[in-house]
Order: sequence, then structure tokens, then C-alpha cells
Amino acid sequence: MAISNKKTVEQLKQDFDGQRRYRAKNDAYTFDIFDDTWQLGTKSFLYLAWMHDKGHDWQTFVDLRVLLAETASQLAYNTVNGRAKVFKTLGNNLSPAVFQLAWLSLSDGYKNQLSSALAFAVNKAGLTQFKEIAEFTQANRPEFQKGNNILDPEKGVYSEVEYQSLKEQLRLATDNQSRLTSEISHGSRGILVFGNLIACQLMVAIIRRPTQLAQLKWADVLPVGQRFSDHRQSNNESVPTSEYLFSDVERVHVRTFRGKDGMFRSKAESRSHRLEPDLSVLLLTYRQQYESVLTQSLEKQGISLTNDGRRQIMLRCPLFAEEQLFTIPFLTKSNLFKALGSRSDAFHRSAATLQITITKFTANFDLKSDRIESNKLKLGNNRLRHTVLTLGARQGLSAPYLAKITGVTEAAVKPYIDLSVEARVDIDQAFANKDVLRKFGCIPVNDLLKQDGFVVRNEFDEEIGIQSNPVNCASCASKLGAPLGCYPCDNFTANEDADHQQYLDKALAKYEINKAEANKATVKKLRRIILYIQATIDVCNERKLAAKGLRHD
Repeated sequence: MAISNKKTVEQLKQDFDGQRRYRAKNDAYTFDIFDDTWQLGTKSFLYLAWMHDKGHDWQTFVDLRVLLAETASQLAYNTVNGRAKVFKTLGNNLSPAVFQLAWLSLSDGYKNQLSSALAFAVNKAGLTQFKEIAEFTQANRPEFQKGNNILDPEKGVYSEVEYQSLKEQLRLATDNQSRLTSEISHGSRGILVFGNLIACQLMVAIIRRPTQLAQLKWADVLPVGQRFSDHRQSNNESVPTSEYLFSDVERVHVRTFRGKDGMFRSKAESRSHRLEPDLSVLLLTYRQQYESVLTQSLEKQGISLTNDGRRQIMLRCPLFAEEQLFTIPFLTKSNLFKALGSRSDAFHRSAATLQITITKFTANFDLKSDRIESNKLKLGNNRLRHTVLTLGARQGLSAPYLAKITGVTEAAVKPYIDLSVEARVDIDQAFANKDVLRKFGCIPVNDLLKQDGFVVRNEFDEEIGIQSNPVNCASCASKLGAPLGCYPCDNFTANEDADHQQYLDKALAKYEINKAEANKATVKKLRRIILYIQATIDVCNERKLAAKGLRHD
């Protein structure tokens, strides 16, 4: 009997004598296995209407629903949803002979997901009817090594050029946001854009996933020196009961939650993340704008809060909110407090939404890559993690330390420590030559030199180069100073007639001193500067020879 319409399902309901109602892993929600929509969380829904069109016999139809129900009761929503999609793709191909043929057409990712789903069915859910195909998948699943993607140019570790480009573009975006904040007051859309920048900055600074960032409330931001436990009413209360003061705060720290078990704010990490002063100030500016927009929205609705009430609401608010928080009519103060709970994910952007907004926000960045087309370069959590772990492994950091700063297990760190020397060959030299040539070719130097504000001078008032946009240099914090720190920068083009050899000599001298002192971070920056100065000298010499009509062999 094929399952093809609701009438047949009604018959199944009458004949079925097994467990129909299950409780989701988020135990606030229950569902009936015969419903086509299962609510597994505040914003998590599993849609199963597609199962009516796959032509399953009644037993397979029920078995699949039971399997997904068992999965939903024990595992995170994303896992359940992913496995449902695999079974949807597989279709009516679950009999052993047909399954083995269908297996050949699946991608490696789907094969691994299906293998895990069927192993769970047999070993955890006790659904032995799937045993034969489960054993087949275990014997034939593709080998999967976590280190496979580390060096992938589109999915793996960022090259030094790419990583520097991402950080530089984030700096410029922050400068632009700071100017906007000083000039205008944000509305609901503006505060969302500001939040996108904060999400990018936090993801880079603390190396945590969007699923962890999406759980943050303002209660998870404290001045350095104050403990989160000091602000709890009891050990069971995850949100402070009183507002903390941010006057004269130079640095804040942020509490994050593990996020891997699918539960919302269920397990706080043992250590908080201390932010640098500049990022702390940016985050507090965002907080002030956020509170202002929310307060104005409530006042328009006739909801007036005391200082204590406003503080309580802010503590419950998500760091990265949906726009509805600032636009929905709450009508009464009572409704407002009911809607924003201390443990609720109400008005929090989902992890998937936050990842999409981060990608869209950085899509307009002028990123550059030395390996792939620049429009393919994107800011992503996995690539950041690959990069930080790889750089840490190169510096000889221990596995426990790397695991702690990135929030992964020590086993997950092993592929990065085991990378061969050959796999870490640096490609900066080739790119430096190409990048310097590009800058000489596309910037109208003579026109820019007519404007004195664009000229970069040394300590002897000699013209060394030009800035394509002086505003972009305003917040540059290069500790190596101008003009040494300018050479690798996109905003700087060297003067063809200047004496660049003197700066190459200075950079080489600094390199040797810092190398002897084992100052790895400075050595790394100097090595890149040396490559760019040498490339500049080479390009200038080539251009001078070409201008004289000489051929350089």
C-alpha cells in the first residue's frame, strides 16, 4: 500500500499502535510523527510533506518517521534537518538492491550523512530493519579526513595576502561606520547593518561560530574585572539581575556558549574572551545606538520604562536582533517583558541568518587574493578557524592551547600540527611583484601628486609615494610606521624616483634584530614588507629602463 494521500495516513494513524508523540531535544516542544510539520524549537521547523510523494510503502513511511523522530529527540535541529534532506534526495530507494545502485550517484557528503543516519537508526534507535543497508554504508562510506580542506584555496586556510586583505577591509568598514555614527542617528535598518559589522569583528576576534554568536545577549558583555557570576540572582539564572556600569570602561569581555549540542545558551564556555580596547569601544558604541533605537520604538508605542526597567530589557535583548524587535507593536509593558525572556531565543537572529548576513555584508569588500578570483574570497568561520590553527601550528603552539583559543577539541587540532613543511610554502614573493605592478598601472600618479594631502613623505620631507585615499590611513595602527609599513598597503603607491633602497636596508636590519630576539609577529610583518620593497625596487628599475628605450635582459 503506497502512501500517496492524507486519507491513507488517516488509516495509518488508526492502525498504528506504537509511540506517536515525541519530545524534541528542546524539551519545550513535542510533536506527532504523523504531522507534516514538526516544531523542534522556537524557530526550528521540520517539514515532511514531501514524504507523501516518494511512493514509500506504509512500513517504510512509518520507519522513516520514527527514525527522524528519534533523531529529533536526541540530536540538534540542524542534524535532523540535514538527515531529512538526505532521505528526501534518496527517495524510494531503501530496499537493499536498489539502495546500492542509488548509492553510486550520491556525493561523498551525502554518503557520509546517510551512513551516520543509518548507524544511528540501528545502534541508537534500535531500528534493525535498516541494518543491511547500514552495514553496506559503513563498508562503503568514503574516507573522510578532517585535514583534507585545510589547503583548499576556496575553503581552507587564507593565504597571508587574503587574511591581511580581510582585516584591512574590516578596518575600513569600521572607520566608515564610526563616521556614520557620529553624523546620523540609526534607525532599525541602520542598527542591523551596524550589528553585521560587529558580528564580523567578533567572529574574527574570538574565532567562534555564527551559531555561538547568535546566542549572545547583552548580559554576556561585561567590563574586564567583573565576573558573570557576580550578576546572577542564582546559579540557575544565566542573565544578570542588575545593570553594570560602562563609564570609563576601556575593555570588555564576552561570555560565549558551546552551541554544539543544539540547546540554546545551555553550556557556557569556561573562559570568557577579552576584547581589545578598539573593539571594546566599538561594541559599546553599538550598544548605545541599539538602546537608543529600541527606546525610541517603545516610546512611540506609548511604553515608558524606568531606568531599572530599561536595564532589565537590555539584559534580555539579543546582541544580534531581528528587525521585528524594533518594529513590532508590543502594546503593553507586560507584553514586552513576556516577549523578551532571560533564556528565550525570541528576536535572536538564527545562526544560518547570521552567517548569510555576514557573507552579504562582506560581499562588497574590495578583497584581494593571490590564488583565486577575488570575487570568490569570502569571510567564513571555517576558513578563519583553519587560518588561526595553521598559523598557531607554524608558531609551535601546543595542541591544548590551540584547542582553547578556537573552541575545538585537541583531536581537531592534530591535522594542523601535522601539516608538512612542503604544504606551508609561502607564495608572497610572486604576489608582491604582481601587486606592485598593478598599483603602478592603475593609479594616475601625476594627478594625485598635484594634491599635497596625498603625498607620503619621510622624515627628511622627501616624497616617497602617494596615498590613493588619505582617509583610509587615519586609523592605521601599523607599529612599523610610515613609510616602512606602507609598502604592502593597497592605499600606497611608491614614487618611481624615490630612494627605496634605504628603506630596504632599514627593513633588513630590523628583520635581523627581531629575528635574533625571536619576535615572531614582527618578523613576519617585516618579511612581507621586505618582499614588497624589493618588488617596488625591481618594478621601478624596469620602468626606468623602459622609459630610456633599453631592453633589460
